[in-house]
Amino acid sequence: MDMDVNTMPSFYPVMLNISGLSCLVVGGGKVAERKIASLLASGARVTVISPTVSDKIESWIKEGKVKAVYREYETGDAKQYRLVYAATNDDSVNGQVSDDAKAYHCWVNVSGDQQMSSFIDPAVLTRGKLQIAVSTSGASPVIAAKIKKELEEHYGEEYERVLHFLYLLRSEVRKRFADEKRRKQVLRYIGQIDWMELYRSNQMKF
Repeated sequence: MDMDVNTMPSFYPVMLNISGLSCLVVGGGKVAERKIASLLASGARVTVISPTVSDKIESWIKEGKVKAVYREYETGDAKQYRLVYAATNDDSVNGQVSDDAKAYHCWVNVSGDQQMSSFIDPAVLTRGKLQIAVSTSGASPVIAAKIKKELEEHYGEEYERVLHFLYLLRSEVRKRFADEKRRKQVLRYIGQIDWMELYRSNQMKF
């Protein structure tokens, strides 16, 4: 099977702080629902444009978590947003959203089409503050999901507890040690301790 690898985008991995960021989701079905759930979990301000929405999206709207515009997407809708998701079941509409978003220099994700996307969502394993992202650059979301499943067996819920403790500990060190050199020494010492082993062996409780 001949494949032109030059046509496949090469994506740059990055973690974004989108808390308070205005994001647009075009579409109101299950795919849009998943996108909205992830955005809300990251603290984004979400607007959905769609003539109809799923029951779950409707509940978010009623709770005031999501703003809604009950109509088809119109040219110019993407202009005021930083992140845009095209999540309809109509390729022509998704294409219009993609072209529009790029014209306004908005980052856009088109569900199921990395060629029209300027960013893609990886499969993400979350354990509190630990996030492990897996991407196949759109080549096989199924394989990305499989790898994520395998990682779940190696990175259990204990990581959430230990990392929360270390976050609090690191914050306390930063407050207590004004001298930068001393602060770095303490943080370096903390970093040398195998906290996971201490937790797993019940030598410490977090």
